[in-house]
Order: sequence, then structure tokens, then C-alpha cells
Amino acid sequence: MFDGFTLYHKQKAAEAALDQADALYRQAVITASQNVADALRGLQQDTPALQAAIKSELAANKSLDLIKRCS
Repeated sequence: MFDGFTLYHKQKAAEAALDQADALYRQAVITASQNVADALRGLQQDTPALQAAIKSELAANKSLDLIKRCS
């Protein structure tokens, strides 16, 4: 009879450990998904700045070419 309770409590402890591992796994997946979403949002916000920098570089190169031709 005492062994039965021991096995019962071991089973409950194993089930609780499984529930905890499941919760930790779910949290890791949620955190990873949030990190990906944050990275994608950052890329979307950086795109206009990068495009502006490219246009600025092209304009600077054109100005430099004009100055070199006039010199």
C-alpha cells in the first residue's frame, strides 16, 4: 500500500515536470517568434533610411564627377 502511494506521487511529480517543460518550451517559441518579428520590423524601418543614404551617395558621386571635370 505504501509503495502504491510512492508510485502515485512519483507519477504526479513526473507529470508536473512534463507540464513545466512544456511551458518552458512554449515560452521559448513565443520569445523566438517575438525576436523574429522585432528583427523584421527593424528591417522595415531601416529600408527608407538605407534608400535615402544610397540616393545621397549617388548625388555626392555626381557632384564629385562634376568637380573633377571642371578642375
